[in-house]
Amino acid sequence: MAVTMESLESFLLRLRPQAFPPETFLGLLHLLISGSLADEQGNRPFPGQSWRDLSSVLKKVRWDPSMVRQMGIDPATLAPRDRERFWYQAICMAKIDSPEAKRSAQKLKGWLDKFGYRVQV
Repeated sequence: MAVTMESLESFLLRLRPQAFPPETFLGLLHLLISGSLADEQGNRPFPGQSWRDLSSVLKKVRWDPSMVRQMGIDPATLAPRDRERFWYQAICMAKIDSPEAKRSAQKLKGWLDKFGYRVQV
């Protein structure tokens, strides 16, 4: 599991400074939790992350908390001092299995190609 978490951390650190396509953070969460990303060899490097593990990694890489606004969530309503809990609450509220999440993931298809990953939704 540690190798997967380290590779997920590296992946998110590569993405963090990039300009995301508009309204796609929900899609990213959907892809990471459903395990629908494949690398250039067709392997699934992040085979379905748990909400807790993903929350932990988002905290560790210091992901921008304002990204939850893309999902219609006000960051002020989430745990302000405990970032892992903040991200867990955001994921719980995000409706990551909704049709909207799948559409958002589709918008990431071409964008993630430049990082060597394919969306398989």
